[in-house]
Amino acid sequence: MSVPIKLNDTSGNLKEMTTTEEAYLSYQAGLHLAAQAQTSVAALTTSSSSSTNIGTYSNTFFNQAIGTHPGSSISTGTTNTTLYQKSGTPATNGGDFHRPVTWDDPATATDEFTDANMNTLLARLSARIFANDYPGTYKLASSSPSGDYDEHLADVFTDTQASDGSTVTYSIWQRQSMTAPTAVRPVKIKNDSSSFDGLQEMNDAEIKHTFGTWLQLYTMASANNIGAYQLRSSAAGVPTATGTWQAQGTATDTKKTTSDVNYSADYSGAYAGTYSADYSGTYSATYSGEYSGTYSGTYSSDYINPDGTNYQRVRTVVTYEGGTRYYQYISNYLGPATFTGNYVGDYTGAYTGAYVGNYTGAYTGNYVGNYTGAYTGNYAGETIGSGVGTIETYTLYVRKA
Repeated sequence: MSVPIKLNDTSGNLKEMTTTEEAYLSYQAGLHLAAQAQTSVAALTTSSSSSTNIGTYSNTFFNQAIGTHPGSSISTGTTNTTLYQKSGTPATNGGDFHRPVTWDDPATATDEFTDANMNTLLARLSARIFANDYPGTYKLASSSPSGDYDEHLADVFTDTQASDGSTVTYSIWQRQSMTAPTAVRPVKIKNDSSSFDGLQEMNDAEIKHTFGTWLQLYTMASANNIGAYQLRSSAAGVPTATGTWQAQGTATDTKKTTSDVNYSADYSGAYAGTYSADYSGTYSATYSGEYSGTYSGTYSSDYINPDGTNYQRVRTVVTYEGGTRYYQYISNYLGPATFTGNYVGDYTGAYTGAYVGNYTGAYTGNYVGNYTGAYTGNYAGETIGSGVGTIETYTLYVRKA
């Protein structure tokens, strides 16, 4: 049988414990878990050594700071943190470890719990522990759930939003205390290591160590037993393994939002890249690059070749009355020239030469050269803002039944 027996009165009469009275055994087993280090069996840890992988948290963030305007250079970084539950087989003999006593079939004598008896009992005890957040249970949160908890894994997950240090940290918290149930203690065989000297009530240290150690053993005996934890993304959903799983807190992966922002301030730096998109604003700075696109304005001013290298001039002499000579010139254009003056009119032809003057008209063509001047117009583009968008939510689950 798997029901412990207790002393019923001062005369030494025995009686089976009720399910309600077993709450004290669950409480003491939970206190045992609460006192264990990260290296203990069934403890949550970030160490992969002799451990079971229970899930990974991804931290997604911008590599640039809030308020910057990197345009197409915006990039995203990701770091991953894996959570584990410690595997192993704790020792179940010696010291304060004592198997409780139960009725032997057909309930005519007492006998110590067998391994099977212990597993059946621990299934009941652990279901109460994890369904009711007894000491030893874990929660995932950015701050302590209450004064009953301590920080088991401090800042285990970090949610970074951008490169300027906008972060939220999450810890694994473990419950350490609660209001104790009514104390009901099972009995053991006195001096069970040597000879039978009668029955004796177990003390709290023995109850804590015996049922706490077997709880660790029971939890990690096979995958996803009661007391096993899983970290799941919202996309993955509730664990699909056998049993009933209970949420034990969440951690959110967020990232700063972006939006198109219009910039109208003066930009005085040098831009040496190649710009090949359509520009439809007004450009009033000094341009010294190569222009090879088509300009669609109208050019109505007169241009006289200053050096004669790009034009061939043919002169025809005409003599009018009074003996005065007048000359008529016909110029043939032989190729592109270099214009170094200030051009303020409208030009409708295709200009392929080098322009180093000041252009103050409206430019609507395609610019494919290198721009090294000062840009004073309006520019609209993607900017990292102060808003926050959720990428994913991660939930810590524990199997409670």
